[in-house]
Amino acid sequence: MKLPNGENAQLGDKVERYCLNLAHSRGRNKAILFRSRLGITLDNKEILEIALLEAAVTLDQFVVVWRSATKSDVSISEQVAAIVEQLPDDRRKQVFEFARSLVLKEHFVQSETSVVRAILGIR
Repeated sequence: MKLPNGENAQLGDKVERYCLNLAHSRGRNKAILFRSRLGITLDNKEILEIALLEAAVTLDQFVVVWRSATKSDVSISEQVAAIVEQLPDDRRKQVFEFARSLVLKEHFVQSETSVVRAILGIR
C-alpha cells in the first residue's frame, strides 16, 4: 500500500526541530543515530529530506514505528534500515557510499591519531 497523497507530503520543520535536533528531549536520540550511523546532521539535512519525500511517493509500504503487541517503539536503526532497503538501487547505493565514506574517514582519523601518538610516545 502506497502512502495516500504521498506526492503532497510536506516535512515542514520537523527534520530540523525534531529528527536532527540534539537539544530536543525526544528527538535527541534520533539525531545522534542519524549522525553516528549515516553522518546526517543539520548541515546536510537534505539527504534525509530527499529520502523521506522520495519514500512518500515510491514506497509500497509504510515503515512501522510502533509495535502494538509489545507497546514499544521500533528502534530508529530498524526504521532507517527499512527506509534505505526500500529506496531504488541508485539511491540506496548513494546512501551506502556516503555511509562508507564516513566510516573510512573515521578509520583514517583514528589511524592518523595512532601514528601521531606513537611518534610522540603517547599511549
